[in-house]
Amino acid sequence: MSWTNLLQNAQSIEAIFGRVPSLEKARIREIVFNEDGPTTLLRLDLSEFPEKPPEKWKRLGYNRVQLRLLCLGVKSVKHDGWGTNNTADIVLSANSLGGLRLLTEGGLPRLTVEFDVLLVDGVSGYRDEAHD
Repeated sequence: MSWTNLLQNAQSIEAIFGRVPSLEKARIREIVFNEDGPTTLLRLDLSEFPEKPPEKWKRLGYNRVQLRLLCLGVKSVKHDGWGTNNTADIVLSANSLGGLRLLTEGGLPRLTVEFDVLLVDGVSGYRDEAHD
């Protein structure tokens, strides 16, 4: 099963990529824990760029995609490690309690979140000079 099948709103990802992008070697820029919900928000740079990006992205020379994933109804969080280059594989799956699980593998931070609903909170492009 694709990770986008776990999303409540996969349309924006599908429209931009035309396929399911990888969550491997994602650069995790920010993790926000909010007591309202409670929620966990991950802001991350994907390791790949769409073959046919939106016209505006082409015109502006964008070469990176930033994705905001919002976990709603958070039940538990385990977090260890943080630095200045937080890169890991993001793994999304159903858990044994009927909810969802997000975990990171192969890098920092080490993160596990158990929650009820997964949403795309935003998708944007930008130009990363270091990624040329």
